[in-house]
Amino acid sequence: MLPSPLPFCRLKRVQAGADLRYAVPMYEDLPKAEFAFPGPLRDKLIAAILNGSKTSTTGLKQDYTIEGTELESPGERSVVIDSAERPVAVIELEEIAECTVGDIDLRHAIDEGEGYKSVEQWRAGHERFWHSAEYREFAGDPNFTIDDDTVAVTQRFRVVEKLEDGVREAAEAGDTWAMVALADLLGERYEGTDREEQAASEAREWYEKAAKNGDTEAMAVLGTALLFEGEAEEAEPWLKRAVANGHVEAMAELGNVYDYLGDKEQALHWYRKAADLGSHAGKDNLTALTRELQGQAHG
Repeated sequence: MLPSPLPFCRLKRVQAGADLRYAVPMYEDLPKAEFAFPGPLRDKLIAAILNGSKTSTTGLKQDYTIEGTELESPGERSVVIDSAERPVAVIELEEIAECTVGDIDLRHAIDEGEGYKSVEQWRAGHERFWHSAEYREFAGDPNFTIDDDTVAVTQRFRVVEKLEDGVREAAEAGDTWAMVALADLLGERYEGTDREEQAASEAREWYEKAAKNGDTEAMAVLGTALLFEGEAEEAEPWLKRAVANGHVEAMAELGNVYDYLGDKEQALHWYRKAADLGSHAGKDNLTALTRELQGQAHG
């Protein structure tokens, strides 16, 4: 997941105190926030925004010069657009600052929600973007290259509202990221309402569709849900697929499957693997099952 070449470049001030959570039609009057270029990269970025893992982004100061715009101010809002120009969320700018590319810190890199574990990873990923043919065409320089002194603009934002209609349209059009986002949204929005049961059922259907399309997170969520419903044998293959794709928490859930089915040896194996990779659930379950087995041995 990489930054937008046009970060919030068309933002404009909205009326103070406006709360878009209860006035969603107002998004039609907001400027667009287009992350990266249309295509798979934008889809990944939007998915990260909607699931809450992406709360920051980085652009270059020259983007503003190219577009003839000024830097934005905290409090300004925009509507996030997917690759098909569908509005999927309203976001609000919380912080904005200028710095050099060489000054980006680890916190910002992590908060971009793109899986970076070091500033070096962040730099390598962003160099691929800023040195791409698409960005160089946008910049009007076929040889454009960044260095430590290139001036960047960092931004931190929050999601004000997820726009169900746009996300649903994208999901129904077959976009896997939107299937997961819609399932998440249904669970969040209708919990505790008279639509909760219906929404939960629909969410499961969307998770299953996304899982069948190869989405690892959906596989893990679906497997966990099936186990919660007592369908351990149905949960097992989905969790195994998620584990095969490197999903750590799915390892802990797979341990739960085997614990439920009575295979304590396999349960310990997967709890231990999850714990070794940093899963708190794996560590806690490993400790609990180990104590349980020790108690049985001494009983």
